[in-house]
Amino acid sequence: MMKKRWYTLSLVTAAALAAVALFYVLARNGIGFSCLFYELTGLQCPGCGNSRALIALLQLDPLEAIQYNLLFPLEFSYLLWVLVRSCCTYFKTGRFSYKPKYPWLDIAILVIVILWGILRNLI
Repeated sequence: MMKKRWYTLSLVTAAALAAVALFYVLARNGIGFSCLFYELTGLQCPGCGNSRALIALLQLDPLEAIQYNLLFPLEFSYLLWVLVRSCCTYFKTGRFSYKPKYPWLDIAILVIVILWGILRNLI
């Protein structure tokens, strides 16, 4: 059973790394991703600029990443935290799931992201 979990986690990790590599190659060749929310409303969503910020981070330029989206470090760190916790839960129980250890933290991050989505369109 443990061998199967390691195998699954290895596949998930390889798929995630392959997705990041593909994203990077596409973006470096000028194939971008547009934000559907921005296209429909003309307003920036809280995640607008995250694709460019991720590319900047992959190029080891964190200051440029922050310029694309000020909240990118928080959003990226949070998503990475959720992924790691989900993988740890899978390793222990055999199921991918996310049960927050600190629910107040999830709520605080959600409020910050919503406020950022509003504030960035007012500035």
